[in-house]
Amino acid sequence: MKNKVIGLAAAVLLSLASPSEKVMAADKKTAIDFTTAFIFSPNYRDFVDSHYSSTTGVGGWVGVGAGITFNLDDQLSLTPGVDLFVNQLKIDYYGGYYHSSETYTNTIFLPKITGRYQFQPDSPSPFIEAELNYNIPGSDWFDFESGGVGCAGMLGYQFKAPLRISAGYEYIPVKTGFLNTDSVNMGGFVIKAGFSF
Repeated sequence: MKNKVIGLAAAVLLSLASPSEKVMAADKKTAIDFTTAFIFSPNYRDFVDSHYSSTTGVGGWVGVGAGITFNLDDQLSLTPGVDLFVNQLKIDYYGGYYHSSETYTNTIFLPKITGRYQFQPDSPSPFIEAELNYNIPGSDWFDFESGGVGCAGMLGYQFKAPLRISAGYEYIPVKTGFLNTDSVNMGGFVIKAGFSF
């Protein structure tokens, strides 16, 4: 009899615990967020082409990012984080019979905060994103400096967790060193894939 009572009590406790675990999982307030991205940047390409006649590897940036997502409710979230964008530029030098080439690496470290609104509380669902960022650029060759605050707007689709994809436009103002009073938009059309855990 005692064993039956203990078994019944254990069953009741398990039945009460299980719904609580489900609620806690559904009510998750924070998540770790990772992104991969590609930016096609026409302005960066024009900048390079205006100074060098023979180059390869221009026109885009490949990036990865990480952040912490704070779910404000079922549809609205804020994600502070950082991105790192990289590209390589190969410049060919010609002079008479002389020819050489050098490859240089450019980077953009991009602290940011992103707001996301998901149109439906449950996934899958489309969403929109808005981003504010501040760039910290670096280069093996160019004298890059930050041009100030940038921004981005995205339209995307959240699949069943953890995957989402989005596309939009990113503005990243960078002073180039050639015309240090002016900024070139090193951003452009962007495609992203994101994962939240």
